[in-house]
Amino acid sequence: MAALVPVTKFSGDKPTEDAHAFMLGLEANFDDTLSDKRKAIILEALLTTNSSAATWFEGVPDATKATWDDLKKAFKSKWPKKPAQGISVTEAVDTLKNRRLASTRLGTYETMHNQDVPAHTVWGRAIVADAKKWNVPGIIANDIRAALPEALRGMLSTVITEWDDLLTELEKVSVPALKEKVQEKNLHEQRMADIERRLGKSRISESQSESYATIPYTQRFTPSSRPMPNLGNSQSRGPLIRRGTNPYSYGGPPSYSGPPRGNSTAMVARAPTRPLPPPHIRLQRLLETTARLTHHPDTPEGRAAYQKQCVDWAKANPNLEPREDNPYPLTPGTLALGTRECYRCGQGDHPAATCTAESLPPRESTWRAIAGYIIKVAARGDRTTTNVMYVSDYNPFYQPAYDRTLYTEPSPAYGYAQYQHDFDGYDELSGKE
Repeated sequence: MAALVPVTKFSGDKPTEDAHAFMLGLEANFDDTLSDKRKAIILEALLTTNSSAATWFEGVPDATKATWDDLKKAFKSKWPKKPAQGISVTEAVDTLKNRRLASTRLGTYETMHNQDVPAHTVWGRAIVADAKKWNVPGIIANDIRAALPEALRGMLSTVITEWDDLLTELEKVSVPALKEKVQEKNLHEQRMADIERRLGKSRISESQSESYATIPYTQRFTPSSRPMPNLGNSQSRGPLIRRGTNPYSYGGPPSYSGPPRGNSTAMVARAPTRPLPPPHIRLQRLLETTARLTHHPDTPEGRAAYQKQCVDWAKANPNLEPREDNPYPLTPGTLALGTRECYRCGQGDHPAATCTAESLPPRESTWRAIAGYIIKVAARGDRTTTNVMYVSDYNPFYQPAYDRTLYTEPSPAYGYAQYQHDFDGYDELSGKE
């Protein structure tokens, strides 16, 4: 008789032996034509010589050996079924979450029951089988879905609350389509890595990165005020003053004007605008914020999630334009940022001026153009640049002089001392020195 199920000899002395599994395997190989006496002989032959099981069999009464049911009952009474090792739901959930699907298995086949099965399907069947065996709630299936590689996760439904639904979704994913998604993801990561590599020389330290405040670009600093000095009568004229170069100025763009006329002590308030950070900081910020904003696939679930993203963005950013601090959601099915996509339709490698496809929302087109500019300018940043603070045609030999009596106590905020030369007095009637 050919054995249908392999059975090893049983001794009853080893703690690793399973008497229940031994008896199940033995009965699986029995033929319906076998007599009870023949079954007892086969059982005795499979008991290890000089073992506890062999000694037990010799002590079994012949009447019990004559009937297979009685012999099997005596065997089970001697070696009862071991209780199953218990596992708590918390331990089961942690075990399932730690069994992640490796990205290297995506798009490959594995052998299962002598058949080539997609690797993600093999993984899913094992996960679902263990989840059911441990009575893990079906809501945990959505957490397992969220931990899948991005390429595969984007091809599944947004919400999965049953283990059977998770397995069905995984089995629907075709290997060619998954390979294409993996290639797109790898290409995008390579481009981002290339940008990161180019920015290696200009990358700032961690402390400088943390000091970059994420304030909307339309926000302005709180206006501050400072008193103006008493500069004499209203007909006095002072030298042209460069406000952006002394420690008392606002630090905004250079501007030029004379001191206020008359005996004025009015408070003057200015609200300087916030300067744009360097390109590599903007790119770093762009990569951080866009990584937290999911780009959904072009499916019913993805389009519904995209609509919710747009509503949430409008509530959080009223009357604001998208920037790297508040990126706008991307339309499902369009290309990712920085892929030389058309800013008008989000597809293809063609300029927006010649695009005839359906237009994206205006804010998304604006955001794609801004992001493309940030990526392009930052990619150029291998060389170190120096900001030009001031360009002037100042000639000291032609600097006019003024009546020194009008400026007996020049304010250090304006740096008047550099203009106090020994020239003739100023004639107010002729307007000449």
